[in-house]
Amino acid sequence: MWPAMGWMAATLFALAGFRNSAPGSPPIGCLLDGTAFLQAEAIVAFGGYVVVRGTPVELAPSSDEA
Repeated sequence: MWPAMGWMAATLFALAGFRNSAPGSPPIGCLLDGTAFLQAEAIVAFGGYVVVRGTPVELAPSSDEA
């Protein structure tokens, strides 16, 4: 769990650096933002949300264990 959360946090902040290294350094609001960058940011942020919300469920003792 912790490696996944660390990876998602690092990716969330690294995506801005990847965007700034695009050829020509495109301005905010260009087609690159709408089609790739903002969607990638949303997917990574949602993945972090899923990990945080799913952790208590995965760590809870199962009623099947006897």
